[in-house]
Formats: sequence, structure tokens, C-alpha cells
Amino acid sequence: MKRIEWSDRLQLRHRSPSLYFVDINGDIHTFEGRAIPKICAIQAARYSRAGKWSGTDYLIAVQDGVTPIQVLRGWEDWGVTWPDIARQSFTDLSRERQVQEGDPEWSQWLTMVKRVARYHVAHHPESGLAAAVEEADANGEVLKGLS
Repeated sequence: MKRIEWSDRLQLRHRSPSLYFVDINGDIHTFEGRAIPKICAIQAARYSRAGKWSGTDYLIAVQDGVTPIQVLRGWEDWGVTWPDIARQSFTDLSRERQVQEGDPEWSQWLTMVKRVARYHVAHHPESGLAAAVEEADANGEVLKGLS
């Protein structure tokens, strides 16, 4: 079991974080401030009142083999290619150092990002990520044709 810290507070530039867990079978689970059996349990939760900046800070115990992924739009935008999106807007909260292009795990990480991105778009179409996913897919197809 590992522990992560996560906050649902609104971030600067009206960026709203989401947290997903990808289990060993590849199933995606949305964190909604409650324990998810066999996935995660809340060890501590502290709500802070601060107007629009109110939110809850969590300490979450995560089952081994489960990947916690935060989705949070990058500072300027989501990104326009899949590597951009992965670097700017997705974070594996179980790692001290994020997976980088060239790392042996990069391909697997990018595949996971694509799956979670599509899941996020299906559940939060208002987030704006849908346009970035479409653009990243289109760029990917053009790149294949150039190779």
C-alpha cells in the first residue's frame, strides 16, 4: 500500500483537478471523496473554507498495483499532442519523478494517459479536454503519414 496527498481545491486560472485510479485490470475509477473498495481508502480529510478556494485536502491509502492519476489542465492549455497532454496535464501521484519521453515506461504511460483522457472527456465534456484530444489524435494521424 502507498499513500498519496491530493486536494480538490480549485487552482489558479480556474483549473479544477480530478483524480482517477487505474487498477491492475486497467479499469478506471473516479475519486469522489469516498473510499473505493479494493482501490483506495481515505486516511485523513481536512476541509478548508476559503470562498471559491474552499476544498478538501486528502491523505489517501492506495492499493498496490493501482495508479493514481491527477488530471489538471496545464498552466496555459491542455496541450496539442499526446506527449504535450501527458506532460502538461496528467500526473502519476504515486511517483516522485514523472515518466519522461525516452524512459522505458513512456509508451505504457502514454497509453494510460490516452485512456484516462477519453474517460475524463466522457464524464466531464465541459472541461475542454475534448478539443485537445481531437487535436492530438489528428496530429498523430498526420505524423504517421509523414513517416
